[in-house]
Amino acid sequence: MDSVDTKQNTKESPLPILANYVVNKSSIEFTPRELTVLNNGLGYALSATTRLDETIVNIEAGIKWLSSEAKEEIRSGISKISLKTEEKKLNEHQEDKSQYIT
Repeated sequence: MDSVDTKQNTKESPLPILANYVVNKSSIEFTPRELTVLNNGLGYALSATTRLDETIVNIEAGIKWLSSEAKEEIRSGISKISLKTEEKKLNEHQEDKSQYIT
């Protein structure tokens, strides 16, 4: 593995030091992609992007056999969630824009 530096931390066995932060004390060898994610630290999160059209199709397939009242309740809840998400995106965009306007 290219990003592994072996350093002698104890007299018993060397511990591999991976990239900047990860110390691999297991017998599992990480891929470079896994190391990249691990080196991002605990505060790192993948950005979740979902396709609204796919989500709606999946929800509709899942509620197909429910009563009309249950379907409408679920649709209403999803609608509220998507509106909040869109408002949040709009606010973030406006905040980003305002940083550049002085």
